[in-house]
Amino acid sequence: MSNNSQIALGAIAGVHGVKGAVRIKCFTENPLDISAYGALSSEDGTQVFLLKDVRASKGDQVIAKIDGIDDRETAQGLKGERLYITRDKLPEL
Repeated sequence: MSNNSQIALGAIAGVHGVKGAVRIKCFTENPLDISAYGALSSEDGTQVFLLKDVRASKGDQVIAKIDGIDDRETAQGLKGERLYITRDKLPEL
């Protein structure tokens, strides 16, 4: 997948709690919209992130669970990971 066909919607900024929730810095106008596009992926497309239980946090951040991530240590390993969708998932202008 070429980088010009992907749009970064956010980045994992850190962890929240002990059950694997993450803080996501959102690049969308409304931070909660990050979950409106379905599954997100890593830049190289090898990892897929399905967000669940997304809730507002401070400023441009949300707190969310990622399907399959259930502990703090695994979530901490994702810190800095950017979350992408393909350009064709965006609505028409």
